[in-house]
Amino acid sequence: MSPEALNTRIDNLVTAIRAMQGRAVSSVNFEELEEIGFLTTRLATLEEIIAFFCEVLLIRPELTRFSSHSRNKPVLTEQISEKLRLYRKLLDGTGALDDTVAKAIEANIRAIKEVAEDRNAIVHGFLCQRDGGGAAFSIRGRLVPATVDSLRSLTKRCQAAAVELQTLFAAFYRDLVNRKPINPIPDPKLLVALQAMQQWHTSSYTVRESTLKLRTLQAAALDAFQKREESKRQMDEAITKLQERKKSLTRTREELRFARKRARRRK
Repeated sequence: MSPEALNTRIDNLVTAIRAMQGRAVSSVNFEELEEIGFLTTRLATLEEIIAFFCEVLLIRPELTRFSSHSRNKPVLTEQISEKLRLYRKLLDGTGALDDTVAKAIEANIRAIKEVAEDRNAIVHGFLCQRDGGGAAFSIRGRLVPATVDSLRSLTKRCQAAAVELQTLFAAFYRDLVNRKPINPIPDPKLLVALQAMQQWHTSSYTVRESTLKLRTLQAAALDAFQKREESKRQMDEAITKLQERKKSLTRTREELRFARKRARRRK
């Protein structure tokens, strides 16, 4: 093995050791694990939506040229980067994408990629300690704080990207159908499916948000109860100390009285 190869192997070994150290000193609680699971499910749903939109577009005759190479297999089996690349190519291929919508779609694709990269840091990266304190998921220099608030913020970004994706595509496809209807016409059913999908996605996230709000209220109530119990404990301790102080003062008075009596007797 050459010195360069050996140094590379040693660097990789050090990276593995640091990952093990980070995992050993960091702890991910139940809420964080639950949020990671929810985020993973949300991103998987987002990938399914992208695949669905691609399949909808691939039905159109003007886009049959994109059905070559590996298109005999479902788009769903592709990596998210490939799904997004095909999605953009298909939109451009319709010839119905104006500049304003194209910019919005490009921004949406970037947002989805950012969410996917952060999610990959969580799932495929390793835990480490940040310089400023606290744990973080790390992969290729990308850090995602390992906190409930950070994970929930990422989930909200995923949801926002999904809503934007569906809103933009539904408006684009509706306009495309009006401009270039196809025969036989599956478009009306597809439009209904798009609307139903968006409503389901929004309502399911609303339920999730309601659940989180309820948990926040429950946590606040528990915190208030614990603070009240702590205040009660401190008050009981203070009362106990006062009572002990009172007993001590009473003993001191008795001792002084007894000492005065003894002093008078000696006189």
